[in-house]
Amino acid sequence: MGWIIFRKETPPGSTDIRDLKNNKLVMFQHRHYFKIFPWLAFVLPVVIPGYFWGDWAGGVYYATLIRLTVVHHSIFCINSLAHWLGEAPFDDKHTPRNHLFTAVVTMGEGYHNFHHQFPVDYRNAIKWYQYDPTKWFIRASELLGLSTNLQTFPENEIKKGTLTMSLKKLRAEQDSIKWPLDSADLPVVDWDTFQKESETTPLILINGYIHDISGFEQKHPGGRTILTRHVGKDASSAFSGGVYGHSNAAHNLLAMMRVGILDGGVEHVKYVTPAERLRIVEQLKKDDVDPWSPITAK
Repeated sequence: MGWIIFRKETPPGSTDIRDLKNNKLVMFQHRHYFKIFPWLAFVLPVVIPGYFWGDWAGGVYYATLIRLTVVHHSIFCINSLAHWLGEAPFDDKHTPRNHLFTAVVTMGEGYHNFHHQFPVDYRNAIKWYQYDPTKWFIRASELLGLSTNLQTFPENEIKKGTLTMSLKKLRAEQDSIKWPLDSADLPVVDWDTFQKESETTPLILINGYIHDISGFEQKHPGGRTILTRHVGKDASSAFSGGVYGHSNAAHNLLAMMRVGILDGGVEHVKYVTPAERLRIVEQLKKDDVDPWSPITAK
């Protein structure tokens, strides 16, 4: 029954293990596994401390039972904690995660997101400060001539993974921000209508856009007067440096006050705020399957 429950519908693909089959030590262990493991796992850990130090109980409980329990639970954590705890800095298509705690209890395998994304790489962690004793052991073996042909994934492709995940996080944050209305969603107003509406609503024309500054007059750093004297007028020159070189934040805030476009001022409507220049947008085709492919910026 257990085999039926856990059996996969699709059989696993073949793997080239000729190098392992040509290794005499590995094949010796493979052939005699059931003869070797009782001695190494149970007998020797009990006999050595018992015979040399008289600590038979310590050999049973610490060197054998507790050791095996810790080791097996550490292995199990690779397919449990390492797929639940932490973050996915390289790819989130599947569930593996990176976390220091999991790395500590799994001898470095806790940087599991990297392992799944770049399985050919002998490392689990690529930063010098990340805990990965397995990587350090393999590297030391290479320095001693015991290991050769260590494989690493191209650095350029690793950077693509981290950049993609960074952009996805930024996109999620971007979607939580309110942006100015697109030009296509704004009404086109002629000059006379703009003038008439300005008599009851404080409207200012800047860069072809009509802005409603209601409620902002008292908050303006330059004072209320400098704003009110431009109501119903074109203040593009004053805003763009004639009076004061406004900051990027001022340009971004002003765009949120857009309520219309002046008829005949279409040539100015191409103006893009500093924040929108870096805004992440999707370029999708009808046959695109992945909604995140590709990502560009305005």
